[in-house]
Amino acid sequence: MLARPFGPRRKMSPKIDRIQKMIKLGKTKYTIYYGVLLWGVPVGLMYGFIFPIIEHRNLELLNSIIGLVLFPLLGIVFGLVSWKCLLYKIDSLKNKNNRI
Repeated sequence: MLARPFGPRRKMSPKIDRIQKMIKLGKTKYTIYYGVLLWGVPVGLMYGFIFPIIEHRNLELLNSIIGLVLFPLLGIVFGLVSWKCLLYKIDSLKNKNNRI
């Protein structure tokens, strides 16, 4: 077995690989996909349609509109905050991986 000239090659953890794939989406696509589509729309549907059915209330048009407009807009904020957390997480994982 030949020795590597610059020491052993460190394997990147699967967690770092997964986060790097998310970062490759870019800030805008990440925010739209994870914030609006995966958080805002489902929460808006639950608020406007599912919760009234579970609680045996009448469906109201105003609540449905609020749910389908307000929560996707809040999903943008959620996606941006999640993006910042993702960048912080990958920095801390890389620093941790480099110390080993």
